[in-house]
Amino acid sequence: LGFVPEEVETAPIALALESALPNVLNASVSQLNFKSVVDKLGDVMYKYRFSLPPFYIAIIRCLGVLEGVALQVDSDFAIIKSAYPFIASRLLTDRSPQLQSALMALIFNEGRLRWDRLEALLSSAAGTSDYDAVDAIEQIADYLLSPIGEPLLMALTEEVVETLDLLGAETAAYIYALAAQIASGTPVTEVVEGLGAAAAAGAGNLR
Repeated sequence: LGFVPEEVETAPIALALESALPNVLNASVSQLNFKSVVDKLGDVMYKYRFSLPPFYIAIIRCLGVLEGVALQVDSDFAIIKSAYPFIASRLLTDRSPQLQSALMALIFNEGRLRWDRLEALLSSAAGTSDYDAVDAIEQIADYLLSPIGEPLLMALTEEVVETLDLLGAETAAYIYALAAQIASGTPVTEVVEGLGAAAAAGAGNLR
């Protein structure tokens, strides 16, 4: 994206960002303050060969001004919190390769699905008017079934198998059949309905 020249080693910059933004990395969306994030980011930019393209600088300035004006009316206003549902929705439904890769990097860690992050994204995105949950599921499924997503699919399969082992053989066989339907091209809406039935069956087994 033009943030760092290709010949520059990015590892020191990543460490500097982690050191400069510890509170940001650990804070919830509701706690993030846009101005503080930009101020700390600026400190790193001055130290390393790290720059923002003019287009992004213009956007950041506009967002900073908007948040500043809003804070005069509501001292608790956080523009990142307000924009997050839209960002989550775009991340889940936009099929551009860049955003698909960003989504996978966000919800997977060393090949294991971060269920809490996926749940948080889905919950936040549900607050937007144009969000389509089925489209989001289809995008994730399409990525995992593509050659690029194959390693993540294998890791996810192992994790699912471990989980299904706890649910009982009958429920596991049913969900396995649903997974086969996805691979064969069955519409996701039908598969989602099947998952609901499987969840009910699993609950019955646990009782």
